Amino acid sequence: MDLAFDHSRIEETIDAIVTRTMRMDMTWDWPCGVAYYGVCRAYEATGQQKYLDMVRARVGKTLPEAYLYPRFMDVQGSLSELLPSLKLCQTENGLWRTILDDPGSYEEISASCGIAAAMIDNGNPLHTKYVQRAIEGVLENVSTEGRVLNVSGGTAVMRDREGYRNISRDWIQGWGQGLALAFLSGVLGCGEAPEKK
Repeated sequence: MDLAFDHSRIEETIDAIVTRTMRMDMTWDWPCGVAYYGVCRAYEATGQQKYLDMVRARVGKTLPEAYLYPRFMDVQGSLSELLPSLKLCQTENGLWRTILDDPGSYEEISASCGIAAAMIDNGNPLHTKYVQRAIEGVLENVSTEGRVLNVSGGTAVMRDREGYRNISRDWIQGWGQGLALAFLSGVLGCGEAPEKK
């Protein structure tokens, strides 16, 4: 994919997100795995050894080394079928809503990052303009301290649309931090390979 972006701004945003993520309470289950995954992706994209060192300081003593280099699950067939439909649901801000086809539903940043990261990893050049539009939308939803904003507090099965529209977005979430890092690292991966730092 050939994307236009401010390399320095993306790297600064990644650094802020990694720094904020590693200050989080990581004593709970799978959201931490998503956060660690995002930090590992940030290391791969930027070459910043300090990112890998941060993860190793947290998990290196208790988890096998292979954990630090997770791979995407092999869902290529499903992904190839879903992405063309998902691109049609992108908002004017380059994001996706909690309920994709509901204009009354808020734009959810972790889902947006996950969809756009999948588009990058899928490598379909027809998705380039959708990824390009997502870059600014995501960057606008990261605080200067590196907190990814507008991430739902979890989307359990709700009774109705109103239930999804009212999910709290007040707290920092590990999955939001990790998916933002995965997306922004993917954006950097569309540029030149980084030197190890």
